[in-house]
Amino acid sequence: MADKIKSYTDLDVYRRSYELSIIVCTKIIINLDDAIAENNETIVSLCHVRDLYYEYANPRSIQRIIDEYEIVGKQLYKLKKSWEKFCQ
Repeated sequence: MADKIKSYTDLDVYRRSYELSIIVCTKIIINLDDAIAENNETIVSLCHVRDLYYEYANPRSIQRIIDEYEIVGKQLYKLKKSWEKFCQ
């Protein structure tokens, strides 16, 4: 005989979808962590170019690109925090 359903949490469909949501949230947060790390590495690389090859590259142009990457980094961070709240 099947177990008596006392709550929506007893439903198989709930259990399956909940398990999948945990997987999705975890993967999104991990991917956002990777994106943040890649963004920071790109900023460092651009700083190297700006500071080491200033006679070949326009420092002002590179700084504008760095500024944009810094904005993207902040946006990724806020997105990650939003996903963490959503996934709790």
